[in-house]
Amino acid sequence: MSVLSVTQMWSRSGGSASTTNGLDTNTSFTEGYQVVHTYDTTILEVLNATGIPTKGSFYPGTFATCRDVDATKVGPLMHIVVAQWEGEAGQFGVADSPVNQLPEIEWGDTVSNEPIDVDWDGNPIVTANGEPIKGATMEIADQTLSVSRNYAAFSPWLTHQYRHSVNSDTFAGYPPGTARLVGFSATFQQSSTSFIYWKVNARIQFRFPYNTTPDKAWYYRTRHEGFRVKIGSDIVRAVDKFQVPVTTPVLLKSDGTLETNPANAHFLEFKRYQSLPYSALGLL
Repeated sequence: MSVLSVTQMWSRSGGSASTTNGLDTNTSFTEGYQVVHTYDTTILEVLNATGIPTKGSFYPGTFATCRDVDATKVGPLMHIVVAQWEGEAGQFGVADSPVNQLPEIEWGDTVSNEPIDVDWDGNPIVTANGEPIKGATMEIADQTLSVSRNYAAFSPWLTHQYRHSVNSDTFAGYPPGTARLVGFSATFQQSSTSFIYWKVNARIQFRFPYNTTPDKAWYYRTRHEGFRVKIGSDIVRAVDKFQVPVTTPVLLKSDGTLETNPANAHFLEFKRYQSLPYSALGLL
């Protein structure tokens, strides 16, 4: 019950490197081994013999991982063992780490109907009598950027912070405040027992700054109006010309006093997301 010899076979040696898009590199290698043993040697002893690759091991000099080891009995005293490796390689050749692969980048767009309170020129959307018209919307087109790349490490907690943020720096040519991480996934890749990495997919949406500045593109915006007005140092219920409390909101100036001219409507903007450096994501 013993293995007598393990000999690597030149006729079973092979390998390939391929790409589907010119960015990623997929590698595969095959090696064959002639195993001579006593007649009572078991298949487990053949597969565990010194010199036979183990699943999860690297192909020498690469990051390709042994995925399959198959033993075929060709006689009472011999097995042929074929091992296969598969993996990814970086941009600098088949021996390069898959973490160094170039990112896959795709631009697209998305549209959404957003409520609006002013027209394109900034004029309030009101009736001839100055009453706000509710329910007006506009189809807003935003650019999207999808990036797929490999990372050596992945922090769910850090990613969670970015999922509630906008860019504090210029990112992909867009000014601060316009970019937001709207989608993220990370798939665990185990190249071997000693090397792991993550395949990350991220999607960024760039908000068009409609009637605002780029840094406030993702702010919440609302017309400054309410049922209470500021008179002197007091804040009181707004009334109509008959001194009857109003049943619809009235326009307010920036200081909370009554605004009677719809053309001078004041708008409030509130920050919804924190600002973080998107260049630190390492996507591009």
